[in-house]
Amino acid sequence: VPSTLSPMRFEGRSISPHSSALKPVPITNSGSMRQDDDVDALILDVNPEEDMQIIDQLLELQHLDQKFNNEQKDDQEKLDNVEGEIEAQEGRLLQLRERLEVYHSMKEKYERLMCEVHSLESEKQALASELEKAQVDPTKGCSVAIKRKLEKVEESLARARSETRKHQQMYRQAEQEAQKCKVLERKIQDLKHAKVALIKKQREDAARHKEFTNQKTREIQALKRKEKNADKKISKMEADCQKYKSNLERSRSQCEKLSDKLKQTESHLMRLLTKRRNDLNRNINNSRESRVNAN
Repeated sequence: VPSTLSPMRFEGRSISPHSSALKPVPITNSGSMRQDDDVDALILDVNPEEDMQIIDQLLELQHLDQKFNNEQKDDQEKLDNVEGEIEAQEGRLLQLRERLEVYHSMKEKYERLMCEVHSLESEKQALASELEKAQVDPTKGCSVAIKRKLEKVEESLARARSETRKHQQMYRQAEQEAQKCKVLERKIQDLKHAKVALIKKQREDAARHKEFTNQKTREIQALKRKEKNADKKISKMEADCQKYKSNLERSRSQCEKLSDKLKQTESHLMRLLTKRRNDLNRNINNSRESRVNAN
């Protein structure tokens, strides 16, 4: 009988008490490692500055909207002032033109009075000359009749000159009013040009602001789409990570159960081996005693 125990046969395999088959084998989770690598790659791919870029773009757009609204408000106030000024100046111009119509009739009367004055002055000179001749030579006319006629002409001339002076002053006022009309017409024309320029500026500013707003909106939408795609990837990775964690927990639970079962099997085998060793030792001792007694 051999003094040492031979390896036992267990399910077609040779197992010794110190066999490595009884030792638990460490379990590695390669899927979890790959998942961690994918998460790290996704984290590196997600740019945290993109959220700040969206905020910066929104703040810039808000600032430009406020600036555009303020400029439009200022331009509209200027336009309202220009329109009010045009309306006021056109009212003044209308009044001046109405007065000018009266002045034009005065001008015609003034010109008639001037012609009358010239005619009376000519007649006065002729009568004075005729009176002087009649006083020298009575045969050339009655000096008394000529003198009365001359007095009437002088009275008419004095009246015509007085009327002429009054109409001359009014005529000068008419010329001044005509100059004012010309100044007002130029001023109104300038105001209308300014109005057209303001309207053109408003339209150009509105077009530029619309184009800039559309551009910024496209940029913000692109950043939001990119962020949304990144969120989808993160959500998917989180779901995958949760699934891998669940699988890992199940694997660990199974591994712990197998390890416990392996320990139980090993303990059972060690008890069987110990029992068999004891039985063999008893058989050996009994065999030796039998041989001694036989001798």
